[in-house]
Amino acid sequence: MWSLMPAARQASRWLSSTFALILRSLGHEAKVVCDGLETTRAVMASEFDLFLMVVGMPSMDGLAATRRIREFERDGFRRPYAIHCATSHGAPEDFERSGQAGADGHLTKPIDLAKLVRVIGACRRAPDGLWQPSPGRSYAAGSARPRATDFQQAV
Repeated sequence: MWSLMPAARQASRWLSSTFALILRSLGHEAKVVCDGLETTRAVMASEFDLFLMVVGMPSMDGLAATRRIREFERDGFRRPYAIHCATSHGAPEDFERSGQAGADGHLTKPIDLAKLVRVIGACRRAPDGLWQPSPGRSYAAGSARPRATDFQQAV
């Protein structure tokens, strides 16, 4: 599985690099980028299975980057990706903002390793190569995304 992890500040870069190391130790590949614009460029240049999208990034925040990725998908430039926002903000309205941007999930920092492993396990590809939502959650690209309460129950 290929994962992309945007990281804004030095501490976020360290955390993202640590999660990349963990993902690699679990047999996955991972790439860390530094801001939202670099994230959207990476989407157009490479294929990924999962985005762990840091919300607070310079040049373009993670929510704007998520919306841009969903636009790429709707316009047919990319297959649907699994995107999980990562932030230290965990109020219900933060979960809602992530969902409105098009994220499939919302993880609060510090991110629990067991939750991260569950998120990775829920990201799977169908035989046609498209990402499929975890069992019990089904929606097509461009259709309504889960509500904030769905995020909290799924993770």
